[in-house]
Amino acid sequence: MAEVETVRRGRGRGRRPANAEQGAAPRAASTAVIERHELFPFTPPDRGAIWMRLSLNASQVAALCGVTLRQVIHWADRGYLPRASADSSSFTGQAVDMCMLIKEARASGISHARAAEQARQFLANELQREGGTPRVGAPDLPPLAGRLREIDPNAHSLLELIEPHIQKIEEE
Repeated sequence: MAEVETVRRGRGRGRRPANAEQGAAPRAASTAVIERHELFPFTPPDRGAIWMRLSLNASQVAALCGVTLRQVIHWADRGYLPRASADSSSFTGQAVDMCMLIKEARASGISHARAAEQARQFLANELQREGGTPRVGAPDLPPLAGRLREIDPNAHSLLELIEPHIQKIEEE
């Protein structure tokens, strides 16, 4: 183990290896280390997946969208704002999108029902322009691959069970 000495730095005291002053060669840099002047190669966040995993209460949706709590509750009760499937009292980012669009349409004098329908259509068109499927980010791929591996053997065993029945139906 390297000898350590205490040295004075600025206002406090710090510790450093004794051989640091003696001109010892610096540790070899790892290939994963990025120089200060290089840009880090970030992986873009999968905002669609994050948006769908949000769990907001009605007050939070109202605050984000600039509407009243009463409006959020009314629109949700009417089915204009989708609730999170796991918890009927929470909302995902999709509800925030819908709420913002309904608010915009209502400000132009469009009825609630028509505003909600037009907002749904707008979001569907937007999704279609993006290729029809939400983007899956790198962090989501390993669990997805694991689920697919689980499905494959189960699918084969299910097919083995139902194929004799299918053959009987086709023969009749």
